[in-house]
Amino acid sequence: MVTDGCSSINYNEINEMMISARNIADQSKILYNATKLNDLGIRLRFLAARQIEESISGVFPKAEACIFGSSVNGYGKLGCDLDLILQLESESAESKDDLTKRLVFHTKKQLINPRSQIQRDLENLSETMHIYLPGVSHVRKILQARVPIVRYHHEYLDLEVDLSINNMSGVYMSELLYMFTQIDERVSPLVFSIRRWAQLVGVTNPTPGNWISNFSLTCLVIFYLQQLSNPVLPPINSFVQQARPEDNRNSGEAGLQCCFLRDLNSFKFARENTDTIDHLLMGFFEFYSEMKFSENAISLNDAKLHIKPNSSPVYIINPLEQSLNVTKNMSFEECERFRVEVRNAVWSLESTEKRQTASDRSKAWGLLNLFRAQGKSSIQAQSFYKPRMVELDGILGDKSKNRSGDNVPIKNQSVKAALSKIKKKSRADLKEMKLNDR
Repeated sequence: MVTDGCSSINYNEINEMMISARNIADQSKILYNATKLNDLGIRLRFLAARQIEESISGVFPKAEACIFGSSVNGYGKLGCDLDLILQLESESAESKDDLTKRLVFHTKKQLINPRSQIQRDLENLSETMHIYLPGVSHVRKILQARVPIVRYHHEYLDLEVDLSINNMSGVYMSELLYMFTQIDERVSPLVFSIRRWAQLVGVTNPTPGNWISNFSLTCLVIFYLQQLSNPVLPPINSFVQQARPEDNRNSGEAGLQCCFLRDLNSFKFARENTDTIDHLLMGFFEFYSEMKFSENAISLNDAKLHIKPNSSPVYIINPLEQSLNVTKNMSFEECERFRVEVRNAVWSLESTEKRQTASDRSKAWGLLNLFRAQGKSSIQAQSFYKPRMVELDGILGDKSKNRSGDNVPIKNQSVKAALSKIKKKSRADLKEMKLNDR
């Protein structure tokens, strides 16, 4: 097992432990406890943040490097990347000016364009870090992104770090995500299990692209948990409505919702749901196998579906910047891949709901059967990428005529027939391609 907080995870050992578990809920807890970011890993990340603060403290005495993302939101794995936001003039209580002192720090007038100023600051900072900071290597400037960043590797801590400036939305979103993990202890194991599934079946990818991100996937989990008859999680508006004056934050970013309750001890929410993790896991896949992504926008703020404002394949309203779509970059093909894989997951869990018998204890079951490698699913997502993809919904659904594939429940008894038709069409396509080549 990994103990240093930064190295990669040995899943072979974890899989052996999961095979011996009593049920799927225990498997989920084993996966979570064995792969979550430990205390040492968190401390090392704060050390990296402190190094940045100290390196510029002579010029910016009020600078503060804030950690956000997986490292602090309760969903981080061992070895996850570090996300930092550098505030050159932090307004936190610890760094406010002492008006009793004669000297007050000030800087030159900044550029009129805030984005240009951030790009220039990052460029200057990246050069200083590369030349002078111990352990900092492979510094890359990604300044044309929507949020300009500097990416570097910290050799001593074995960390990949993304550094941005003054974009505090990530910090506030991390606070919200963390509070969800504190409201119910089932949230983190459930998210870890679904993220692991998504990684292995190819729904997510470590590099940015037109697929769903881990953050978007976590938003889907939270929204599902808000929809139950006895909700596991409250809408974000509940935190906003119960906010106190001390919960207000001056972010300086237009349209950013950053005033919400941060003290869960005074938060009022009825915690009545007693479903097991395995029941919630199955419910997640069933819920999104019938989701009408083509019509609805998902809102965590009021825990409701809204009419989509545009034609994006999937639309998840950004909880803090509600004019933005969290899944803006996701393609129609990747949306279809997600829909196919959640249906495959339902079939897989239905066939392995209970622990294997004593004679089969060495075989994969439960979550391990769900965590099948990409390309081994009951129906291949690639089949849906071809022009005939709209025809497959009629094959796989019971009697639905929905050509967009929305809300078409797949019946187990039709799987063999569907696969048979897919194979016949594939052979016909291949024969036609050979004839054309001649």
